[in-house]
Amino acid sequence: YLKVCEDFPNLDIRFGMEVGYQKHVCSEQEAIIHSREFDFIVNSVHIVDGLDIYIKDYYAPGMQAQRYKRYLELIYESVCAPVTYSVVGHMGYVARISTYNKKDIAYSDFPELIDAILEKVIRTGHGIELNTRVFETYPLPSLDIIRRYREKGGDIITLGSDAHKPADVGRQFIEAAEALRDIGFKYTCRYEKMQPIFEKLP
Repeated sequence: YLKVCEDFPNLDIRFGMEVGYQKHVCSEQEAIIHSREFDFIVNSVHIVDGLDIYIKDYYAPGMQAQRYKRYLELIYESVCAPVTYSVVGHMGYVARISTYNKKDIAYSDFPELIDAILEKVIRTGHGIELNTRVFETYPLPSLDIIRRYREKGGDIITLGSDAHKPADVGRQFIEAAEALRDIGFKYTCRYEKMQPIFEKLP
């Protein structure tokens, strides 16, 4: 981080981290977070009941609804836990990488649970990320969940391209911004020193 700042002094670089929620290591994670001055923390879920959801073993045949619901339950647990974060990241990731035919989680699939997540996020002054890595096929979260978030008064939303290579940085941001405008958002957010900075959509 410091080396990049030195090499590119005119580039505004912020210091952030993605933290995968796991209840049994929350205290250790918090110690790391508070050991540095971060600008931005993404709260995400990648491990469910000891299983890495990237590994296909998680997706047992005939268990689609149960697996997706359990993932969302842990997101709800994470936003209720005493952990430091800015936004909930790529909600719905479990569906996109699954072995099941249904590659997204719609609001209508688990409305009460999704409402509980969104209400808690809003009430505690946090936000959600619109992940654009595969925006053209599976926005994360799905646009109907983002619409519900807006209906409930949510206004903190960030764009993240989840780039694993330089060419993907900012991928599909223009399309995502158009979708957010259609839903009713006027701003996206970036973070500095863990505070949201609102920027008007182009």
